[in-house]
Amino acid sequence: MAMRRSPRHVNGYPKLARHMGASPEVAIFRRFGALNAQNLLYLQAELVHLEKKLREFEERDSQSSEGMKSQYARDWFWLSRSENDGNDDQWQTVLAIRKKLVEYSKQPFDLCQRHDWRCGGTDNLKTKLWSSRRP
Repeated sequence: MAMRRSPRHVNGYPKLARHMGASPEVAIFRRFGALNAQNLLYLQAELVHLEKKLREFEERDSQSSEGMKSQYARDWFWLSRSENDGNDDQWQTVLAIRKKLVEYSKQPFDLCQRHDWRCGGTDNLKTKLWSSRRP
């Protein structure tokens, strides 16, 4: 039985990837720290915007006499069926927040590990200083 040689890899990414796969210690990958941090800041900004919208919808619906809107803040069941009341803005915003939180919640943990950042600690002076100077 003849041994088959592995196919020759084309120069460029295929050949480099094969070399890195065979010798992982030579693999070097850029971390894109600034872009990752910027993306995290955008996700935070999106969540802040969605939170503001949710609070506005909560206030509006709590004072409404239409359908079960006044119950949305107390009863998830009615909120989840708010389309029946002709306006499901609050519910759709909750769903958008839920989706964005999944994306956001994974980011800081991954970034902290990948970049050796100190995250989540109350003694992170740089974070405290930066957030206290926000416009």
